[in-house]
Amino acid sequence: MLLGEEVVIIQKIKCPNHKCGRRIFDIGITRFRIIVELKCPHCGEVVRVYWKPKEKKNIHR
Repeated sequence: MLLGEEVVIIQKIKCPNHKCGRRIFDIGITRFRIIVELKCPHCGEVVRVYWKPKEKKNIHR
């Protein structure tokens, strides 16, 4: 859980090097945002990047 929201991991990306195979980043979604979680290959620090999708406006004519 992240800030009380349920996070659904939709993609786990691994290193393409067959000798390594470590997870390099995850893509997750919540109800309100998309989260990409990146892990530094040198120190292991995790960085999260958020995107809030633009809301569609209903146009009434």
